[in-house]
This record gives sequence, structure tokens and C-alpha cells, in this order.
Amino acid sequence: MSTAQKAAAIGSTVTIVYGDESYEIDPEGITLDALEAFESDKYIAGLKLILGEEQYARYKAKHPRVVDLEQFIQAMFAAVGKGNSGASSPS
Repeated sequence: MSTAQKAAAIGSTVTIVYGDESYEIDPEGITLDALEAFESDKYIAGLKLILGEEQYARYKAKHPRVVDLEQFIQAMFAAVGKGNSGASSPS
């Protein structure tokens, strides 16, 4: 995703197409609780918090494997502009 696309995504939802499903995520709606879940290696809890109940239920209904979960999470963070760059402190 280009810098312009990331900037356009701020304040609006981004769409992640994974398999034959689309998931909408609001980058500004990602909570500290969700990030703490990922930091504590509670990936499923974090994913539930970010996707919400309905979208998580659709994802889970696809019977994803562990490798699928890892790829989905990577795609999700790349789409919202988090990647592996880490958090920066405000100036």
C-alpha cells in the first residue's frame, strides 16, 4: 500500500480481501486492548477485537489453519499501515 493509500485510509475503513471474503477495518478504531492482545501473543482475541463478532464469525467459518491466521493478520496490519514498523512516540 502506498503512502497516499495509507493516508486515504485514515479516518475511513480499509477493505481486506482474503480468499473470497472482504473484511472492513477502521484503522482508527483499533483499540489498545487489541494491540495488547497481540503483544501478549493472544492473536485470536486481538483479531476478534479488530474484526468484531460478525466478521470474525465469517472468518472462522472458513476453517482457517494456523498458517492462514498468520497470513491474514499480516495482511490486516499491512492494510491498516501498522506492518512491523512498531509504534512511534508522539513528538
